[in-house]
Amino acid sequence: AAGMFGTFLAQPLYVMVRFGMWDTILAEPEPAKGNKLTNGIWHYARGTALVHAGQAKKATRELNTLRRLRKSLTAAEVSGFASSSTLLQIAEQLLAGDLAVADGHPLQGVAEMERAVRLEESLLYSEPPDWYFPTRHALGWALLQAKLPAEAAVIYWQDLKESPANGFALKGLAQSLSASGDTAGAKAMEARYAQAWLDADKQLTSSRF
Repeated sequence: AAGMFGTFLAQPLYVMVRFGMWDTILAEPEPAKGNKLTNGIWHYARGTALVHAGQAKKATRELNTLRRLRKSLTAAEVSGFASSSTLLQIAEQLLAGDLAVADGHPLQGVAEMERAVRLEESLLYSEPPDWYFPTRHALGWALLQAKLPAEAAVIYWQDLKESPANGFALKGLAQSLSASGDTAGAKAMEARYAQAWLDADKQLTSSRF
């Protein structure tokens, strides 16, 4: 099954990436070839896990497979309300950004993730959203890796306008303000993060795992 239900079938993989379940991702069997979106997200998830495992060459192979799969899609293939090609393009940009940062090129990583943000913003409104988490969280993280905390703070503020109690954005903003020398602002955001994350069983070290 794919079409309008494609994004739902990919949800387990999205959750694994969102919460840094890298070993679980790498143990996940490949989905059926017929559902190109879920298969592409599987390669994205594996690539992301491999970057975090320090295996950049293997992650690059996953990125190349994802890119070929995305290029094979037609405009008529959709998942939820979005083009499957657009959703896999977002995945491709995020993974390419991760690889660039890991390779010591954070500004390139920022450029890749900025495109992911623009693509996400082009999606039609849907509940749940067709792309599973705000790409600004990854972009803000990349900006911090590039030592651009003021720019990162702007990205997190933009996200918080839409989701005022989002713990990922609050943690990222606290780190951005701290790196910018705004100690009072950073403490205030840490307090908001602590409240938002009160019942969580895993703590954040950045705006993403």
